[in-house]
Amino acid sequence: MNQNIGRFSGVVVVSILVALLMLATGNTAWAQGGGTVPPPPPPVTGPVGTGGGTTTLGDATVTVPAGAVPNGSTISVGKPNPNSLPDKGGFRIPGGNLLAISVIGPDGKPITSGFNPKIKICFTLPAAVVQQVGGAGMVTIDWFNSQTGKFEPQPTTQTPGTNQFCTEVDHLSIYGLFFYPDASEALANTESADLSFLLPLGAGLLGLIGVGAVLKRRK
Repeated sequence: MNQNIGRFSGVVVVSILVALLMLATGNTAWAQGGGTVPPPPPPVTGPVGTGGGTTTLGDATVTVPAGAVPNGSTISVGKPNPNSLPDKGGFRIPGGNLLAISVIGPDGKPITSGFNPKIKICFTLPAAVVQQVGGAGMVTIDWFNSQTGKFEPQPTTQTPGTNQFCTEVDHLSIYGLFFYPDASEALANTESADLSFLLPLGAGLLGLIGVGAVLKRRK
């Protein structure tokens, strides 16, 4: 009987933990009690040529170095709807930290790869968010691999003395900020939510653990 109660308590605890993790990494509107995800802002579009240039959208910048694209090209930087992506990988960091980047050459055809020098993509995060996800060492910029349907980590650096995170790429895709705590790759996710709402749920979990321990001692 003691073993059965112990197993039951363990199953309850694990089930609640999984539910909390899924809730924490689910859609923001759902986790915060309903509502709809607002449409993304219009993309920033402008000319770019052999001299390069920087495009800014919110707290993100995309820098095309000199010599990376031919004269007469056009760059577009926008924010895709997070719910439109079959998002699997790490946990997406809260907020609109996704970028869809495209470059159209002077012939009207997309330039999707072969950038040399590489294009630099940077995101700046509030200090509180960096602390919430476990520190700068947890943060990566990921790119969306349409062939695998997953976001995959890019080599990411932190600008010293700031909360700016950057990567350099030779191909264009959708890029976003993610964090990778232990076992995060085992869970699929959409938009990460503010984790503060989990505090009362955590208190309830501790209470269930205590009840399980009392029942086990009585048997």
